[in-house]
Amino acid sequence: MRMLLIIISLLLSDVVLAGSTPLNPCAIAGSGARRSENLMGALTQWPTPAFMVLEQGGTARFVAPSKVYADVLGIADKSLIINHLEELRFLSQTLAHSEILLVIKDGSDLDEDKARKVLSVAKLLDISLSLVWLNDKPSSKSLKDLVAQSGGRSFDTRDLLKRSGELCVETLAGR
Repeated sequence: MRMLLIIISLLLSDVVLAGSTPLNPCAIAGSGARRSENLMGALTQWPTPAFMVLEQGGTARFVAPSKVYADVLGIADKSLIINHLEELRFLSQTLAHSEILLVIKDGSDLDEDKARKVLSVAKLLDISLSLVWLNDKPSSKSLKDLVAQSGGRSFDTRDLLKRSGELCVETLAGR
C-alpha cells in the first residue's frame, strides 16, 4: 500500500511540477503564521510520508518529499528515501548512479562490517548516500563514515531547523 502511495505521489508531483512556477517548501499546508514550524514538522515526520501537501496559488499541490528535502537541503531532488537501515541490503543494479537519502532515527544496528559491505556495493554501483538524522543523540561513527565515503552529505535536526528557517525568511523577504 505504501509503495502504491509513493508511486501515485511521484506521478502526481511530476504532473503538478510540469509547467508550474517553482514550488515554495515554506508553503507547506498549515497555519501561514508558522510556516517554518509547519515545514519542520513535515521534514521530521517519520516514517517519511508518501507525499507532502504544499499550497500554491490557493490550491493544494502534492509533492514528493524528496523534492522538499532537495529544496531545503540542497541535495538531488530525485533521491530515493529510505527510513530503515536494513533496507540497504537491497541495493541492486537498478539503483546504479542514483542518490539515496537516509531519513532515519536509529542507526544502532549498523556495525562497521555491515557499513563496509554497503559501501562496497554503493561504490561499485556509483550510489551516493546522504543522511537526515532525526535523533537527539549523535549518529554512529560507522554511519557517518558510510555517508562521507559514499560521497553524500549528513544533516541533523539542527541543520533542518536552520535551513528551513533561513529558506522561509528568504521566501517572505522576497515577497
